[in-house]
Parts: sequence; structure tokens; C-alpha cells
Amino acid sequence: MRRQESLGQRLWSPVSALLEGRAVQALGPWAVQTAGLLSLTLGLALLAALLTYHAADPSLNNATADAPLNALGATGATLADLALQTLGFGAVMLAAPLIAWGIFGLYGRAVRALWLRTALIPLAAISLAAAFAALPTPDSWPLRTGLGGLLGDAVLGTLATLLAFGPGVPMTPIIAIFAAAAGAALAIYIAGWTWTGVGVWARRAMAAAAVPFAALWRMIGTARAAHAEAAAERRAAYDDETDEDADETQAGEADRPSL
Repeated sequence: MRRQESLGQRLWSPVSALLEGRAVQALGPWAVQTAGLLSLTLGLALLAALLTYHAADPSLNNATADAPLNALGATGATLADLALQTLGFGAVMLAAPLIAWGIFGLYGRAVRALWLRTALIPLAAISLAAAFAALPTPDSWPLRTGLGGLLGDAVLGTLATLLAFGPGVPMTPIIAIFAAAAGAALAIYIAGWTWTGVGVWARRAMAAAAVPFAALWRMIGTARAAHAEAAAERRAAYDDETDEDADETQAGEADRPSL
């Protein structure tokens, strides 16, 4: 006989499912798809605000009466300025998870351990900001900070100072490489993919990339073979000319009258 659940167990069951990442069980597929649509909309809106950033728009750092050019108006201009000033290109990490979660939700797939992935977003954004801070700042960059924003510059500079082994050791690019790798790994996990899925897509990407690389390798091999054949022909022609010159010299010496 099935044991009857108490009222507390019934109330706790959906909460427990949400905490464990089983949102489909707790809310149903339609609720997950609706949440996915909302997440995708928010992510795309934030991304649009970042992409349409203008330094002359009104914000916390720029008091002006001019109309904002940002796609989301004054609110988008303020959010974009704050995000880019703080994180630089790492601010994209604030929008990317929302877009990824939205896509998964539209397919009826709930992202597990959502609370943990959300908590890791600042760490991933700062890691990517530190990696971008190591890149040279182009003249077209509208901000006074580097490509990693204030946090990226601060984190990269602090780590380069603490981990400095001595003069002549380029620690900045080394730290940037590790920061980029850590940020990318965190971004993959935060987006909702499992490492098994990442492996599958990585193998597919490698297989797809192997086709043009194989063709390029064959072209290089053909060119090298043609170059080697041409070099061999030139060497053989040079040897023939050398032999003919030697024969003519010997013949001339033989025809010369002896004294």
C-alpha cells in the first residue's frame, strides 16, 4: 500500500525539485518554455544594449540632455556604460548565460544546478575581463579603461605583480592565457552544457575542421613536392653544365701544344 504524503512533503516536493534542477518535474514543460522565452528575451535585450553602446549617451558618467542612441534608451545606456566600464568585453558574460538558458528552455530542457551556475557568472566574467585586459587597446575603443574594464585591469595587474618571478619574465600573457581558459571553461558550464556534450561537439568541430586542414595539408605537400622536383631539375641542369664546362676545359688543355 502506497504511503500517503503529508502536507509538508507535498509543499516541499516542488521546491526540492527546483533546487535539484528538476524544473520540468516541478513546473511542467510549458512553464519551462515560458521561462526560457523570458530568459532569452532578457539576454538578447542586454546584448543589444551592450552592442549599441555610445560613450556620448547619458549615463552615470556622462550627464547630458541629448537623447540616448542606445537600443534600450536611457536604461540600456546606463546599464551598458556600467557593465563596459567595469568588465569591458567580459560584460558579454552577463548576457550569454541568459541566452543559452533561454534556448535550452525553449526546447523544454531545464538547466540543472541553476543556482550554482548563476553564482559562477561573476567569476567567469572577471576571468574573461582579465584576459581581455592583456590585449592592446585600439584607438577606436571609446573608454579610458582597457578592453577588460576596471576590474580586468585591476585583476590582471594584481596577479602580474604577485606572480612576478623576476625581470624579463612576461607574466602578463601567461596569466591572460590561464584566465581565458578558466573563463571559457566556466562559461561552458554556466551555459548549461555538460562536459559530455562539450566533448561531442568538440569532436564534431574537430572533424569539420579536419576537412579544410587536410586539403590545405595536401596543397602544401603538392607545392613542396613540386618545389623539390624543380630544385632537383635545376641541380641536375647545373651538374650537366658543370660537366660540359669540365669536358671543354679538358679538351682545350689536350689541344694546347706542349712546349
